[in-house]
Amino acid sequence: MLLIFSCLLLSFTSCKDAENSKTETSDAIEQQQKSEKKIDRYSSSEKNDPEPSTADEEPEAETNNSILAGRYKKDGHPEDANCNCYCLDIQLNATSELCLADGELYVNGRFEKDGDKINIYYAGKSARTENSDIPWDQFEKNRPIAILSPEANGMSLDWIGFTINGEIAVDYALYGKKTLEGTYNKL
Repeated sequence: MLLIFSCLLLSFTSCKDAENSKTETSDAIEQQQKSEKKIDRYSSSEKNDPEPSTADEEPEAETNNSILAGRYKKDGHPEDANCNCYCLDIQLNATSELCLADGELYVNGRFEKDGDKINIYYAGKSARTENSDIPWDQFEKNRPIAILSPEANGMSLDWIGFTINGEIAVDYALYGKKTLEGTYNKL
């Protein structure tokens, strides 16, 4: 009886070990296939069936950002051939200078993608601005001052304005509206 029990116990443990070994082997094969697919997807441009993208993949996001990034000129301003005031230099997750009043007022704006739109945040007074009557240090930097929306041939900018303590700074609301709001085409 003891012999039969020992044989059954030995048989049961060896089956369990074989089952664990199969599971470990299939997990290892699955991991290897996933890594081969990732390597293959980036190294071969001749694939007929591209892999569906996932949220954690960077190359597609970089491609979309590079398509949006660049210089844009506001429609209806041919006199600004040198882009002194009626242009945007969109660099996502970076800052560039925005013209509020040609030759007078400039600010730095930070561009951040939000879905299919780009929020522009106040990032500080530009070195080219000498006007100290405006409370530059009171303007909030965590609320958008403008929103860019993609259009068929470019971008459309909607000016919101500066905020102080969560409220639109009405006294300074028009700065930027005349020069920045409108439709832009990529140069």
